[in-house]
Amino acid sequence: MLYDDANLEQAMEEFMAAGPQKGTIFVNCATVYPLLTQNLAQKAEKAGVTVLSCPIFGRPDAIAAHKGLCVSGGPEGARQRAKPLLDAIGQGILDVGDEAKAGAAMKLVGNFFIVSIIELLAEGMTLAEKNGVQRQHVVQFIETLFPGHIFKGYANSVANDKFVRTKADPGFPLIGGLKDVGHMQQLGKDSGASMPVVDIIMQHMRQVQEMGGGDFDWSAMALALRKKAHLSVSPLG
Repeated sequence: MLYDDANLEQAMEEFMAAGPQKGTIFVNCATVYPLLTQNLAQKAEKAGVTVLSCPIFGRPDAIAAHKGLCVSGGPEGARQRAKPLLDAIGQGILDVGDEAKAGAAMKLVGNFFIVSIIELLAEGMTLAEKNGVQRQHVVQFIETLFPGHIFKGYANSVANDKFVRTKADPGFPLIGGLKDVGHMQQLGKDSGASMPVVDIIMQHMRQVQEMGGGDFDWSAMALALRKKAHLSVSPLG
């Protein structure tokens, strides 16, 4: 599970140069661009190596509690061999079929929904605060009508300014979110699919990065909305 496309590509090159045995399965859990996954799978296949794309949904605390969700994309035989390992990581496996690139695409689609939830929370809480409604009342509304640890977790992060990443709660850095959202934008363009919400999210993330919040959790993009509304942007000042 490497950080980005460049790291995965380098690791794969070194792995293939070492002469892996035929029948070896390379399981990639990183969030990378689908075309890269496809290219790596095709190169590996020539040497008798199978590439699976198995990115994982879940923050570190969710994984520790076995609440993560593993995606699995690639040849069926390899998927079945890897299944016990993936079962041990999370609460289930989302099987997306025989193409490795489908696993990478599913992770970007899933992250699109997650980051869009953060955008909705940021806009809604900003509107509430500007009209005399406390953030905690919005959290109570979310917890009552939108059950699920992702929605509730980010609602609490945005409401309580829990943006600073720590060893106990490393979250997901905004700079990493920029990488993923950039992939979403590119995939939309390459696929001919309009993604206007992604463009808005990218704008807000970049604004928070310029404010000095690049190492904060990606839910800190809410601070861009607050700044526009002339509200507090703590902990950025």
